[in-house]
Amino acid sequence: MSQKIKKAFHLGGKMKTALMDIALCLFAAFDICLAVPLDLFFNNANDIAFPIKPLICFMAVLSAVVFAALFAGCMLIKGKANDIFRSIIFGISLALYVQSNFLALYMGELDGRQYELNFPKAALNILIWGALVAMPFILRWKFPESFNATLTFVSLGLVITQIISLNVTFNKTRKSWKAEQSLLVFFGETTPICTDKDIEVYGKNRNLIILLADAYDSFAFDEAMEKDPDALSEFDGFTYYSNTVGKYSWTNPSIAYMTTGVPFENSYDAQYVNLEFYETAAKNFKTNIYADITTPPADISAKYTSNVVYEDVTYEDVFAYVKSLYKLTFFRASPEVMKPLFQMDTAGFGKSDLRHGLRDYDYDVLNFYNNMPRELTKTDEDVFKFIYIYGLHHKRDVTSELTRSETEVEPVEQAVAVNKTVNEYLKILKENGVYDNSDILFIADHGLNDLYDAKYPLLMFKPAHQTETGIKISKAPISYDDLYPTVLMLAGGQPEERTIFDIGEDEQRDRVFGQTTYGDKDILITARDIKENPQ
Repeated sequence: MSQKIKKAFHLGGKMKTALMDIALCLFAAFDICLAVPLDLFFNNANDIAFPIKPLICFMAVLSAVVFAALFAGCMLIKGKANDIFRSIIFGISLALYVQSNFLALYMGELDGRQYELNFPKAALNILIWGALVAMPFILRWKFPESFNATLTFVSLGLVITQIISLNVTFNKTRKSWKAEQSLLVFFGETTPICTDKDIEVYGKNRNLIILLADAYDSFAFDEAMEKDPDALSEFDGFTYYSNTVGKYSWTNPSIAYMTTGVPFENSYDAQYVNLEFYETAAKNFKTNIYADITTPPADISAKYTSNVVYEDVTYEDVFAYVKSLYKLTFFRASPEVMKPLFQMDTAGFGKSDLRHGLRDYDYDVLNFYNNMPRELTKTDEDVFKFIYIYGLHHKRDVTSELTRSETEVEPVEQAVAVNKTVNEYLKILKENGVYDNSDILFIADHGLNDLYDAKYPLLMFKPAHQTETGIKISKAPISYDDLYPTVLMLAGGQPEERTIFDIGEDEQRDRVFGQTTYGDKDILITARDIKENPQ
């Protein structure tokens, strides 16, 4: 009888050890292989816009492989070395969890910002990592009886916490997925791709061109114009509206508002309930939208433009996105001193070079400059093109000499680069005989990312058949409330509201800017000529 009791207790001890090993390895694999990359995907879904199902498959397989490898190690390593091995797994996993969920909570958003290593912060971060990695060793030394139970319950508790957190993030993010079906497709199904198809095609009779440079405000343009006026040598016939107040301080709601006239509320996708501009443009022009596939949402772009196509989801595509997603994961979860190794920006996320002879549209400033076609093809159809480039958005890494910089450049430096890029584009239009017959809006969605600069996006316009040379400056108090009726009119529609051409320079207007960077609550700011006196 005594032998049976001892055997039962022995089996119970083995079961407890196995349970601890399962919980420990599950925590280690789930956190870094599944929870963090999924959280990053949900928080960047409007920028990634790639199907989530095949990505989850890769993550799940990787998680299973890591779990199996760690669990095998726990089973095979015996004695005191086993306790050390498990302590190392838990310590490193705990440090990765704390780093990604508390010490770098807002890192990993694809806003293009360049990470700058702060040495005092990095030194403190190393001390925190040292304490977290040492914690299980201290626990095993001081409280050997509760060591196994503590690791088991803490590991399971943190896994459950992550599952709950992911569910909350998923449900919140899912509300903003306009083209949800394109994000939930699987291998063999199709996903939208914005290509450079027909980028060289223009109408020989008439063109409407909206060229948008992200985060380019009129302050930076003023400085760039003074620093290098020759970079604007081809801007003949343009009017520069120097007293413009924007509407929103980030891209998606700004572009949605200027093309739909519907204000932002809880989701920018909800703004696309008015498609009159897109319908009018598609009716009167051959339409091309060269932008991120989420701006406007893929289902709208694919309906009205010929260059957004649906391609099969392939293993190669998914692998490219998985690599990018895990690089972003290690950027968020790694210690401060290692973060420069894992930086990732929106423009380079999951990029593929060629798809069945079509190239992904690349809106990086320098790549756009180097890849823009010099020889244009003219068609009998009138053509509308919406062309987005990165402008002054972070990461700013293009110098005024149109070379790549390893460090972030000043706004005026990249503003000159943007001016030179657009200047070259206009020169090509002239050389190919389509500049004169083109209405051209050169605009920004918003300014730089602080409260005042964000309100003054660049706005310039050249009407077709304009014979004047050089740039004319207008101080008319323009609001981005005026943009939707303007683009609708240019596309051939009949707007009810006034356009930018109907606003006099001597008018006194209250212009409202809706700041949307403080959570879900909009802060409305009323402006009257405050660019000249922002205080």
